Amino acid sequence: MKFVHFLLEIGTKIILGLPDMRNEFSSAADAVQFALDQEIKITNQINNFVCANETFSLLL
Repeated sequence: MKFVHFLLEIGTKIILGLPDMRNEFSSAADAVQFALDQEIKITNQINNFVCANETFSLLL
């Protein structure tokens, strides 16, 4: 708890938890579609991060 207080004192934004995870599916196809959607989302986030990093590197 001391560490949390320290982080708050220095102005760090505290993230208290992760959003609820989905762990119930109506069918196997529903589970696979959910997994695919998550993979696409994460891949897009990684690609955006790499693109931003490359753009920033060009500015230096």
